[in-house]
Amino acid sequence: MTLSNRQQEILKSAVLEYIQTAQPVSSQLLEERSSLAVSPATIRSELQMLVETGFLSQPHISSGRVPTDKGYRFFVDEIYESEELDLLSEIEDSFDFLQAMTRELAQASSHLVITHVPTRPFLFKEGWEGVLSEPEFQDKESLLNFTKFLRDVERRIDDLEVQGNIDIYIGDEYPYSKVGDFSILISKLPTREKGFLALIGPKRMPYKRNINLLQKMFS
Repeated sequence: MTLSNRQQEILKSAVLEYIQTAQPVSSQLLEERSSLAVSPATIRSELQMLVETGFLSQPHISSGRVPTDKGYRFFVDEIYESEELDLLSEIEDSFDFLQAMTRELAQASSHLVITHVPTRPFLFKEGWEGVLSEPEFQDKESLLNFTKFLRDVERRIDDLEVQGNIDIYIGDEYPYSKVGDFSILISKLPTREKGFLALIGPKRMPYKRNINLLQKMFS
C-alpha cells in the first residue's frame, strides 16, 4: 500500500514521538507536539488507518498507538532515502533521540546497551536491570567480572572500530579485555554522526534475536 504524503508525515511523527518517550502516542499528543497542519479528527482517522494497515498497533482500545516493525522499517527507510528530510537533521542533533534509541534496544534485548559518539563527552548506557536478571549474575564473582569487562570496554572505547554492519566478539575474541565471559555486538549509529552502539551480555545470549534487533533498528 502507498501512503499519502499526509499519512507519511503522521506516521513519522508518531514513530519519532514513541522513540523519544517510549509511551503510546495519542492523536492529541501529536497535535500538541508536532507541526502537522491538520485537525485532531483527521489525525485520529489517519492513525486508525495506519493501525489497520499494520504500521502502528494499539495495545488497548483506550490507549495510544505504538510503531510495529513495519512502521519502524518505513521510518528508517525514509531517513536513508531522503537526503533533504528535515526530520533527519533534527534526529542527528538530538540527545533525546540517541538516548531513546539506546533505551529501546536495551528494553527489547534485555541486555546492556552503550551508545558512544566521539564528539560527545559521555556515554549513553541503558539496560542494567535486564542484563543483571540473567542467571549468570546470581553469584558475586560473575557480577564483579562483568563490572571489570565494562570498565575495560569504556577505557578503550575510542579504539573500537566497526568493520562490518555488525561486529560480534564472543568471549576471548574481544581484544581489549582479559575477561572472557561475555559477548559484545557493535553496530554503527543510524545517523551521520560517527560513533557506534554496543550491545553487551553473557555469552549465552540469543544471538539471532539480538542481531535481528540491530539490523531492524540500525541497518
